[in-house]
Amino acid sequence: RHALPQGYQVPNTVVLIAWQHYCLGNMTNNIPPLRLVQSSDFSNTGSRKRFSDFKFVMGLIHRRVEEQQAWVENPTLEQVNAMFACGKSAVQMSLQTSSARHRSRDLMWASLVNHFASQRPS
Repeated sequence: RHALPQGYQVPNTVVLIAWQHYCLGNMTNNIPPLRLVQSSDFSNTGSRKRFSDFKFVMGLIHRRVEEQQAWVENPTLEQVNAMFACGKSAVQMSLQTSSARHRSRDLMWASLVNHFASQRPS
């Protein structure tokens, strides 16, 4: 049995909202915190790949939050937002490029995947 509804995809949102989905899920739509689901919970290959990319970006933030000893298990929305404020510096480097026109609150999580992929040595 899958933890997610058939056809569910990680939403393409700004990084803060993605972090909220990672930590809290979406109880209105019966979606658990995405940090607790597995690739196998997604019904198709495209959704699994997207989830892998999502988890990569959220993992950068999560590790920074843990390094700062700010991780809260079973957090409230307020605690999730405070953790994001603490951990967002892990993805802030992407904003240092000369072509970046967005402020961090407007940056889509998928844009970070593209940025970090372009930074990898070939």
